[in-house]
Amino acid sequence: MKGNSRKRIRSFIVSIIMLMAGMTLGFILLGTVYTGPRWIAFIVFLVYLAVSYSVIRLSVRYIRQLRDENIDNPHLSS
Repeated sequence: MKGNSRKRIRSFIVSIIMLMAGMTLGFILLGTVYTGPRWIAFIVFLVYLAVSYSVIRLSVRYIRQLRDENIDNPHLSS
Protein backbone atom coordinates (compact mmCIF):
# COMPACT_ATOMS: atom_id res chain seq x y z
CA MET A 1 0.00 0.00 0.00
CA LYS A 2 2.77 2.41 0.88
CA GLY A 3 4.54 1.67 -2.39
CA ASN A 4 1.48 2.70 -4.35
CA SER A 5 1.32 6.03 -2.51
CA ARG A 6 5.02 6.64 -3.07
CA LYS A 7 4.57 5.83 -6.74
CA ARG A 8 1.70 8.34 -7.00
CA ILE A 9 3.77 11.02 -5.26
CA ARG A 10 6.80 10.33 -7.44
CA SER A 11 4.78 10.43 -10.67
CA PHE A 12 3.11 13.66 -9.52
CA ILE A 13 6.50 15.26 -8.82
CA VAL A 14 7.79 14.18 -12.24
CA SER A 15 4.75 15.70 -13.94
CA ILE A 16 5.19 18.99 -12.05
CA ILE A 17 8.88 19.10 -13.01
CA MET A 18 7.94 18.54 -16.66
CA LEU A 19 5.27 21.24 -16.44
CA MET A 20 7.70 23.76 -14.94
CA ALA A 21 10.41 22.89 -17.49
CA GLY A 22 7.92 23.35 -20.34
CA MET A 23 6.66 26.65 -18.97
CA THR A 24 10.20 27.94 -18.49
CA LEU A 25 11.29 26.86 -21.96
CA GLY A 26 8.18 28.41 -23.48
CA PHE A 27 8.76 31.68 -21.68
CA ILE A 28 12.41 31.78 -22.75
CA LEU A 29 11.49 31.07 -26.38
CA LEU A 30 8.73 33.67 -26.27
CA GLY A 31 11.13 36.20 -24.76
CA THR A 32 13.68 35.68 -27.52
CA VAL A 33 11.13 35.97 -30.35
CA TYR A 34 8.93 38.77 -29.00
CA THR A 35 9.75 42.17 -30.50
CA GLY A 36 7.01 44.30 -28.94
CA PRO A 37 7.19 46.69 -26.00
CA ARG A 38 9.33 45.53 -23.10
CA TRP A 39 6.74 46.48 -20.51
CA ILE A 40 4.38 43.84 -21.91
CA ALA A 41 7.17 41.27 -21.73
CA PHE A 42 7.73 42.28 -18.11
CA ILE A 43 4.03 41.82 -17.30
CA VAL A 44 4.14 38.36 -18.91
CA PHE A 45 7.21 37.60 -16.79
CA LEU A 46 5.34 38.63 -13.62
CA VAL A 47 2.41 36.41 -14.59
CA TYR A 48 4.84 33.55 -15.26
CA LEU A 49 6.37 34.03 -11.79
CA ALA A 50 2.95 34.13 -10.13
CA VAL A 51 1.78 30.96 -11.89
CA SER A 52 5.05 29.16 -11.15
CA TYR A 53 4.90 30.12 -7.48
CA SER A 54 1.29 28.98 -7.22
CA VAL A 55 1.95 25.66 -8.93
CA ILE A 56 4.91 24.88 -6.68
CA ARG A 57 3.15 25.97 -3.48
CA LEU A 58 -0.05 24.05 -4.23
CA SER A 59 1.93 21.00 -5.33
CA VAL A 60 3.81 20.91 -2.03
CA ARG A 61 0.53 21.22 -0.18
CA TYR A 62 -0.97 18.37 -2.25
CA ILE A 63 2.03 16.11 -1.61
CA ARG A 64 1.79 16.76 2.14
CA GLN A 65 -1.91 15.92 1.98
CA LEU A 66 -1.15 12.65 0.20
CA ARG A 67 1.43 11.71 2.83
CA ASP A 68 -0.92 12.61 5.71
CA GLU A 69 -3.74 10.65 4.10
CA ASN A 70 -1.48 7.62 3.89
CA ILE A 71 -0.50 7.95 7.56
CA ASP A 72 -4.10 8.46 8.74
CA ASN A 73 -5.44 5.55 6.70
CA PRO A 74 -2.72 2.99 5.91
CA HIS A 75 -5.30 0.63 4.36
CA LEU A 76 -6.09 3.11 1.61
CA SER A 77 -5.47 1.36 -1.68
CA SER A 78 -5.48 4.28 -4.11
